[in-house]
Amino acid sequence: KGIHESQPHFNGEEFPIIVKKIMDQIVINRLCNRILARHHLSMHVQREGYISVVHTELSLKSMIKRNAAFAANVCQNVYMDTLPEVLIDGHADTKVAFIPNIIDYVLREILKNSFRATVEGHQHKVEKPPIICTICNAEDYWTIRISDRGVGMTDRTFQQVENYCYTSFKQEQTYSLAFGDILGPAKSR
Repeated sequence: KGIHESQPHFNGEEFPIIVKKIMDQIVINRLCNRILARHHLSMHVQREGYISVVHTELSLKSMIKRNAAFAANVCQNVYMDTLPEVLIDGHADTKVAFIPNIIDYVLREILKNSFRATVEGHQHKVEKPPIICTICNAEDYWTIRISDRGVGMTDRTFQQVENYCYTSFKQEQTYSLAFGDILGPAKSR
């Protein structure tokens, strides 16, 4: 909301570039500060399976399940509709050495978007298509692919999706303050 309120004070074409530069730096600084703070605190506490903030046997499947449960709970409270099932395939038993908070943040955001797209795209269907999370583990890297069958996005939307000033939320829509406005429209209750 604050970004949109400050927009009239800048040149129209430069505004998205300025905002992106500032917001990218804020996100990077926030993540780095959290990692450094957790690292400092973890130096004084021994936890099994961890070296400082790095979980040495992090189950990607459990990370997906936890964040899918969170996103499903938020989606259920906002839309009060049937939800898509989350399926995990590929190398589902993969364990990696990584910082859990980073994966949590990314998975949570992507899964919230997938739930929203699927529920909004199939509002008139009782049975929603599943969200499929595929874990791929190669020798030197791993990936998690999240696929949904929401309504997709237009070319225009796709070009704007990384712009901090862009939102698919429409002003006339109502939303639930109780859940941090994270999914957009709320059904009337």
